Amino acid sequence: ISFFAFYKKYLHFRKLYFKIASEINAKDDQFENAQFISNDFGMWGFSDIGKLQDNGKISAEFIPGDKAVEQYLRMNILDSFSLNGKVALVTGASHGIGFAMAEALSEAGAKVAFCCSRESSRDKAAANYKAKGVDALGFVCDVTDEDQVKAMVAEIKEKLGSVDILVNNAGMFFFKELDCDDVPRVEKMMTLHMSTVTKLCLLFGEDMKRRGCGYILIVSSMAAKLPTPGIAVYSATKAYLKSFGKSLYFEMKPYGVGVTTVCPAAIA
Repeated sequence: ISFFAFYKKYLHFRKLYFKIASEINAKDDQFENAQFISNDFGMWGFSDIGKLQDNGKISAEFIPGDKAVEQYLRMNILDSFSLNGKVALVTGASHGIGFAMAEALSEAGAKVAFCCSRESSRDKAAANYKAKGVDALGFVCDVTDEDQVKAMVAEIKEKLGSVDILVNNAGMFFFKELDCDDVPRVEKMMTLHMSTVTKLCLLFGEDMKRRGCGYILIVSSMAAKLPTPGIAVYSATKAYLKSFGKSLYFEMKPYGVGVTTVCPAAIA
């Protein structure tokens, strides 16, 4: 099982856990009469009493409580695979999903580099990583600027090695019905979400193809499937990423390079 497949399962399971916990009664730290199976992505589900099912097999006792779930998943991450010696770059990793991915990659043994658009964000993130025990190399880099990206890539290669895992997480968001005054930030969003991600995939993808290995993760959004008023450009650009990532997967697969596009819902 790949790291990101496991991470997707982890996120999906957390959602199911909170949903089920709110709908059924717990007694003596065990769920009663829980017969819930998730077929959304072929991931986690419940079967029998208080047991965790993975792809049709009961694999572990489930003890309700987020800490117990997290402990179980962390133990099995390290048992399932290792990213020792791999180099990962996570864009937009000062907080939120990007921060969590960088932390998880480090825990699995990867050497992690991350970038932020502002020095203050880089420094704050670096302090937070250090507090978490994560050794991450931070950069101030505007990923829409090709020269800055190339300079960052050269420094990563010098200090850590060639990038094996690219996480395209950098993005922006605003909620508002569009008018002409919004054109500047509309253009900025389109550049960041579409052109920049495409260029990063090509830049790192070419090197991965030459080496015959590598992994690219593209963070799209549930909004790609649910366009609504107020997020017209955001949902459209995320739909581009969803489509682009799927096509890129087929193009890169013959070269031994994996591509995954994820569509998370809103987070706090």
